[in-house]
Amino acid sequence: MRASGDANSPAATDRAAAYNATDTAIIVSIGDGTNPPSAPASGLHTLSEDKKTTVAANHGWAGKRYADPAGGDMVEAMVYSNVEAPKQGKKFGGAAANNEFEYALTSGVTDSTAAVQNGEVSIATGLATTTTPSELAIQARVTIPSVTRTAGTETIKFSPSDPSTLQRIDVSGSYHGVSGTYYCKPTSRTAGCSVSVAAKGFALGSGDWAFKPRDPNARVMSSADSDYASYGWWIHKSADGKKFTASAFVDFKGTATTVEIADLQGTAMYVGGAAGKYALSSSTGGTNDAGHFTARATLEADFGDDTVSGAIDNFMGADEMKRDWSVELKEAALGADGAITRTADDDTVWTIGGTAAAASGEWSGNLREEGTDGVPKAATGIFYTEYGTAGRMVGAFGANKQ
Repeated sequence: MRASGDANSPAATDRAAAYNATDTAIIVSIGDGTNPPSAPASGLHTLSEDKKTTVAANHGWAGKRYADPAGGDMVEAMVYSNVEAPKQGKKFGGAAANNEFEYALTSGVTDSTAAVQNGEVSIATGLATTTTPSELAIQARVTIPSVTRTAGTETIKFSPSDPSTLQRIDVSGSYHGVSGTYYCKPTSRTAGCSVSVAAKGFALGSGDWAFKPRDPNARVMSSADSDYASYGWWIHKSADGKKFTASAFVDFKGTATTVEIADLQGTAMYVGGAAGKYALSSSTGGTNDAGHFTARATLEADFGDDTVSGAIDNFMGADEMKRDWSVELKEAALGADGAITRTADDDTVWTIGGTAAAASGEWSGNLREEGTDGVPKAATGIFYTEYGTAGRMVGAFGANKQ
């Protein structure tokens, strides 16, 4: 159950998970003790987002489920992320882009065959093969619900009943969070206009594209947050239902920036959530208890001493009933880059009903996302603890600076 290793560079003893290189899926690595996992049959699984299942937020961090779509063994992950809500900006467009309007809308063009007409803004084409930030930002702002592909390119062409004159193709959608209509003038009737599924949004090509907002005074909205910290758990169930492997997940999606805390003083409190898997067995004939949990995570960072300590409490068990548990995260060293590490083998203490078990397990983490004051805005990490010989727990946490 202990989380270890790197899912992208798996070793024989791995119990690891991480976002893949394109941040589109989660890779789970399970070593068999002899062979390093290199394919699903030997322990390496790729989990896609399950968009049909709703997962409740945990202490303000948005929840998602990921699963391996392949048959046989079942692998799933529950992940919680500190995704920021889109922010409202300027009005969409006017005669000129300025402090009031985001875009300058075209005026004085009424030719139905022109690439851009009155009230429209031109959308750059050929973005599928370019990688500059401005072009990637355009892709992220394009939403076209009628495109049915989840990968690759879809071509939109004239219908047979359309006039033979080369005019424009139109399709509904939204740009920069504002609804309206996309227009495309293709290079020929047979070529059509292409929409390519990008890593974030869509790339528009094979023609000259323009967008006309339904309401030019509508406010633009920032794209969905694509850089955020995540934590959670994953579980692997064998096809015959006899073998279970579970562990913790923590990673950063997008471009993580290193924090620098060497010059910080004082303290900071972080409060958020935790989630994971547990198993308790009764040695007196009582009921065994196992499943997943959610809980509260609280950490305090001391930038003078460069230490962090914390606790996991307010547990909710697999049956959605409260548990009288708490897990102490003993004081750990805080590195200059925000890394939280301990070198001992008794990093945690699991307490049930006021009775503490002997110290056991381990925990680690990171302070992330440097704020404008230099203080990291979030803390994430993993932990493993034992309650004597009767209990095992593995989980992860994510918390925001208070």
